[in-house]
Amino acid sequence: MPLMIKPDSILHRILQYEIVPKKKKFSDKFKEAFYSELYLLLSSGVDIKNTLEIIIDEQSKSKHKELISSILKRIIAGSTLSEAFEESSYFSNYEYNSIKIGEEGGSLVHVTHELSLFYASKRKHTKQILSSLSYPIFIMITALIVVIFMLNVVVPMFMDIFSRFKGELPAITKFIIELSDIISRNLIFFILIPFAFYIAFVLLRKNHKIRIFLNRTLLKIPLVGGIFKAIFLERFCMAMNLLVSSKVPLLYALGLVKKMIIFYYLEHIITQLEEDIKKGESLYNGMKKWDIFDQRFLALMKMGEEVNKLNNSFFKLKNQYSEFLNQRLTMLGSFIEPVLIIFVGIIVAVILIAMYLPLFQVSSSIF
Repeated sequence: MPLMIKPDSILHRILQYEIVPKKKKFSDKFKEAFYSELYLLLSSGVDIKNTLEIIIDEQSKSKHKELISSILKRIIAGSTLSEAFEESSYFSNYEYNSIKIGEEGGSLVHVTHELSLFYASKRKHTKQILSSLSYPIFIMITALIVVIFMLNVVVPMFMDIFSRFKGELPAITKFIIELSDIISRNLIFFILIPFAFYIAFVLLRKNHKIRIFLNRTLLKIPLVGGIFKAIFLERFCMAMNLLVSSKVPLLYALGLVKKMIIFYYLEHIITQLEEDIKKGESLYNGMKKWDIFDQRFLALMKMGEEVNKLNNSFFKLKNQYSEFLNQRLTMLGSFIEPVLIIFVGIIVAVILIAMYLPLFQVSSSIF
């Protein structure tokens, strides 16, 4: 059944976060330029075959030429652009389904334009996230190295001095000495712990209950949990807004969005929503059962169903989550950096105080 799309506004609100591709081998910068060229040439009246030939001639990298040439060959062989995308496996479900909707609804030019804007926006968000997290990660690695050095080198030096004391050492000094001894004797064990967790994760990640547990735990992590939740719900709302506005049946839209979402817990929820709708329940009643949807989300869903304007509800929610993300990502780096610096300073200060406190006691007893 063809999907009807109004070319003026439906694709203007396309998703702004990448849905992880099947096989990501090309940068967002390349895809932004690729879709921008597609839009420019298609909107100028150039057919898809000549458009791809022009783009191929403009490529300086052989791997880019090979990808676009393979798409052109499939189109010449009779495939549509969306089918060529699907067969190449270098494009995400989001790209494939967006192109497919554009072809079936006669809005391919608008799709390519919005995809170029999408990748431009994604690159901006990626840079924002990296700038927010790179320095805190650097601080954490530095702090770990400093603490290990102090516990394995500095503290043992003081232990030789403390062995000559006849008095009782302070409790905090005893604790640091014991901690240093434990780490020194089990250093290899502590190094292997992350690898053990990784192996366990790889082995257990396909288990349904464990995957849901890990996903739900991720959403409850302070600071970042709310960000992850907003990212995935924004993706969901943007995709649903696009499809519902395109007059796609609700069940079909949910099935399509489920293929785009990479968050297993949300995939599971969508599957249950599909089952509830098949039984005659409304989308609102189905969503009420899940804690990932807050009261504001549910209220807008209920209102949208009552007035038959679900697309408006999804659009409003998408804007709210997008605004929340922009604010939270901006604040994240500025908040985490000073907190981590203070945290590292406290750890170093505690170790130094624990080591020098007995010396201060000895000095005060002498004088």
